[in-house]
Order: sequence, then structure tokens, then C-alpha cells
Amino acid sequence: MSLPPYQFDKNKHWLRFIDKVTPEPAPIISQHLIKPKPEFISFLEFTDSSQQTAIFRVDPENERYSYLLNGHIASSQALAPASLYVELLSRATLTLTEGATFQTHVLNMSSMQMKGAPIGLDAKKYIYIRLTRITPDSNNWEWEFTSKPKVDGNEVQLHVIGKVGLTRRDDPALAETINQWSALIGYKRCLSILQSEDAEKMQGRHIYTALQRLILFHEMYHGIKSISCQGHEAAGKVAAELDPKLSPDEALYDTPTIDGMMQMAGVLVNYFAYPSGKDVLVCQGINRIVTGGGFDITAKQWIAYTLLTEDTEERTASDVYIFDKKTQKV
Repeated sequence: MSLPPYQFDKNKHWLRFIDKVTPEPAPIISQHLIKPKPEFISFLEFTDSSQQTAIFRVDPENERYSYLLNGHIASSQALAPASLYVELLSRATLTLTEGATFQTHVLNMSSMQMKGAPIGLDAKKYIYIRLTRITPDSNNWEWEFTSKPKVDGNEVQLHVIGKVGLTRRDDPALAETINQWSALIGYKRCLSILQSEDAEKMQGRHIYTALQRLILFHEMYHGIKSISCQGHEAAGKVAAELDPKLSPDEALYDTPTIDGMMQMAGVLVNYFAYPSGKDVLVCQGINRIVTGGGFDITAKQWIAYTLLTEDTEERTASDVYIFDKKTQKV
């Protein structure tokens, strides 16, 4: 056997001795704590294993929340209009209903009772919405709004309670109710009041100038464009432009738009029924809100009808019906 003619040299391999390793200085990284943006409404938790009671949180530091309240000043304070509760509840109930969107469902409320001061702009507090299903797997809830301090939040204040539900837009019973109201009141009756020469009338900025003794409304809440009153009933034109920042999944119960419709009752009571100004009646509750399956928040213009249904020393109540100008139905 012959070996290949390679040279095999013996070499010694040494590693240099290092007595001590000097660590390299870590790079200095400037860390900025990014504070998350306050959310308008956020789901927190279910309080029970059966998931029948849910808690949502509203942050008064949220941009939309403060924007809506700063446009609604009562007794020199920024306070929530009743329509804001409707918007918040619509978002919360939609979150709790699998597969539901504003394209498939509408909100219906069977009661709202004020139990304390309206929710306000106190940035040191969180507002909480508790919804409890009335029966398992139903889309109907009892609800309440409370508030407590963000830090050491032991003191809880109750603001308002009620019952709310979601109904499919194509529900036959809902359609029958809407058709009955449309036939009972009639779109022509609204036009008759609006065009009557005998009716008391207000229009434009005069309406909100007259209401300043009650509430100072920002222009975004100026939904009533004209109103005519005959006796205990009135009809008016309501118009509103949606906030372009709202997505279709947020906009169906836009607070300023809905408030312009609800204001019809307040104008009838506080301006026409009690024109002297000695008595100021404040909303203490809502018996019922029914949304028709065809309701379109983007319609921009509606005809409203309101009727004084009860007027005693203890209580005054008004109904408000909103007609779609295209279909001429409630």
C-alpha cells in the first residue's frame, strides 16, 4: 500500500488567555410609554359562568363621548342626553348578539327610568353598563348605568335603569305594529298640521334660541328645522347629517340624529304647552322606543309627529312618531 504524498505537519494550537471579559455597554434605548386611547365603549367581562350578565365600560375621556356631551349643556353642566344611552345600548347589545348587525337587527326599548343625575364628563370616573338577559338565550336585557372613581372605586352611583332588546328587521310582528301606527296617524295628518294657517309655528334658529332656557344645544343637535303645533299635537321637519367618522356598524343610533327626533316632545311640552316658562319639565324616563325594520339613519330628512298623551300635576307624557319621507310610513 502506498500513501499519498501529503505532508502531515504537527502543529500546536493555542488559545490566547483572557483574564477577564469586559461586557460591552448595552445600547441606550429611549422607551416611551404609549398610553392607549380611551375607548368610547368596551366589553369588560361576563360576571357569571352562564354568561347572562355582561359589563361594559365607557371612558369619559374618549373623544366622541366628550364631543357629544360638550354639545349638550344643561344647568351649566355637560350632561348626557337620553339619546346617548340609546346609542351606547345599541352598541352593547349588538356585541352580545351573535351574527347581529345593524343591517339585520334594530333596537327596541321597553323602559328607561332616571334614578339619579345624568352621566357627565368627570374624567376621574368610569361609567359602567350592566346588561342581564331576562331569559336565557333571549335578546332582551335589563340594564343599568352606574359610575365610580377610576382609582379606589368603591363609591358607586346609579344613574339610569331600563329594559332593552334587539329585534330582527324582518320580524312580522314588528312590521304589523309599524303598519298599524302608520295607518292610525297618517302621513297626511302630519302634512296637514305643517301646512295649517291656524297652527303656531317656529322654524330655524328661533327653535333653539327658545330652548336655551332649558338646554344649550350645539349646532350638531339642531335637528328640528321647523315645527307647527295645533292644540295638543305638533308636526315638524327633522334633518341631520351623520358624523362621517362613524362606520355603518356604529351609526344607526347616532346620538345627535336620534336626539333631534326626541326633542319634538320637549318642544311641544316646554314651548307650546307651557309657553310662560314658569314650569320647566325635564325628561325623567321613556316608556318605549320601537324602531321599524325599514329605518334608515342615512335618509337625512324625516317628518315627525308628536302628541301630548297625558298632562297632570304629577306627570306629563308625549308620544313621538318619525315618518320616512319616501315610504311615508313610521
